[in-house]
Amino acid sequence: MKYRRFGKTELRLPVLTFGAMQVPVPEDENKAAETTRCAIQAGINHIETAQGYGTSEERLGRILKDYRREDLIITTKIGPVATRDEMWKRIETSLNRLQMTSIENLDIHGINTYAGLELTLRKGGCMEAVREAIDQKVVGHIGFSGHASCEVILATLNTGEFESVNLHYYYFFQRNLPAIRRAAELDMGILIISPSDKGGLLYRPPDKLKELAAPFTPIELNHRWLLNQPEITTLTVGCTYASESAAYRTAGSINQIIEDRSESESASLDKTLATLEEFSGECAINKVFDSECLAVAADEAVQIHGGYGFCEEYRVEATYRDARIARIYEGTNEINRLFIAGNLLKRTQTGRLALLQAIQQAQKAVLERLPDPPADSSPLGDILTAIPNAKRIFHLLVGLVSQKFLPNMEKIADEQEIMAAFADLIIQIYVLESITLRAVKRIRQGDPRSGLHQTVVRYQAIECFEKIDQLANRLIDSVFRDDARLTHRAIVRKWSHWPHLNRVELGRALARECIAAEGYPFVVQ
Repeated sequence: MKYRRFGKTELRLPVLTFGAMQVPVPEDENKAAETTRCAIQAGINHIETAQGYGTSEERLGRILKDYRREDLIITTKIGPVATRDEMWKRIETSLNRLQMTSIENLDIHGINTYAGLELTLRKGGCMEAVREAIDQKVVGHIGFSGHASCEVILATLNTGEFESVNLHYYYFFQRNLPAIRRAAELDMGILIISPSDKGGLLYRPPDKLKELAAPFTPIELNHRWLLNQPEITTLTVGCTYASESAAYRTAGSINQIIEDRSESESASLDKTLATLEEFSGECAINKVFDSECLAVAADEAVQIHGGYGFCEEYRVEATYRDARIARIYEGTNEINRLFIAGNLLKRTQTGRLALLQAIQQAQKAVLERLPDPPADSSPLGDILTAIPNAKRIFHLLVGLVSQKFLPNMEKIADEQEIMAAFADLIIQIYVLESITLRAVKRIRQGDPRSGLHQTVVRYQAIECFEKIDQLANRLIDSVFRDDARLTHRAIVRKWSHWPHLNRVELGRALARECIAAEGYPFVVQ
């Protein structure tokens, strides 16, 4: 392991820092302890945690007591508070959790706005407690972390109050280069936050990036580029849902088909392209669903920021603009919806999809008594039982609406509202099934976080079931009248007795996990 001087602190840090945000993730603490041991054995003796990382400090306190304290360099982060006394309480809380009497470095966590900077520097506030802690040798040095605009980071650097900075800066994100240069001028230690994750999800790169990075991996290339800059001291490495699950499922299906064909026949570009074309509908599903999830997240982020969300100095303003384009490029979402439904009909007409048989089975089931659902006490058994009913509703609606256009079935493609509704039903069912399959796989493999996977499935199921009901009734109301309309609505109600799920309880459980993790709470699988 190579080591570098951490600016004016004079600490000698390894060029890789063990970022402990994910230490709380494994339910089995032994796994977290083994990961920590491997890092320390590799010479990564700088361990960075935070009071806001769930149980990270507590776990590290238990894990690290077996190591010589003088061999470790510990950084923890605490958010800015208004008073000296409150900051002292938080410092003592972190020390108690870590089972330590002192730490080498303390960072003010998340100076992301000018208001946050003002709170940090307020007279009689948290910096007074920090200076006292340094005088008493409870804390060695003071730094800050920020996810702010470059202007806010520069303003914080120029206060002269801090000895080090944690910030975002990568090959694919060089906007903070002026802050890197200014920190170097001030002889400050520089830590780069999560280069493999925040630097572009480099642990799952596209093939084109792999090709361009060769002979290195994208992670290696990014790390080499960063560490080739002598101003940078260290990079964090970690012990590393609906959109993600659907994407994994589609990519996995494509890869499996290509591999199966390669074993039985000679591989060629034409055959590979034919396989990709076969899954073009699924790719369109991913594009529409993912971009619209992003739109909701960006919109909520702006709402949380209030008026500040429209100010260019806040990153969320750019996020909102960037998110908007995702529903336009690679084919607008409206065009992709028409493609999803049209592709389904095309594959049915060419015999590649057994939709007609499924429609006939759904129509036959209308006259049958709805059987009691099987008693499935397995995890997510109620969701697994509900998914076939969602598919049955879709098959019935496709059959009923198609009959209205006989014998000129090709005219249905001109009914864009109907085609879009079909596409939205397909999207909701595909996503619900994808996340459920992913969670069931995690359960069967003994994933200690399987409970959290189940929570996500149940919360997303509420969204899917509600949208399926709305879409089904909208389709019926737009095509049928009078008794036919009422009859078809009754059939949909018959098959839409979804499991009772508590949106508030599930939402709060997910929120707690995200707050504890300060971000996405899952290890990427």
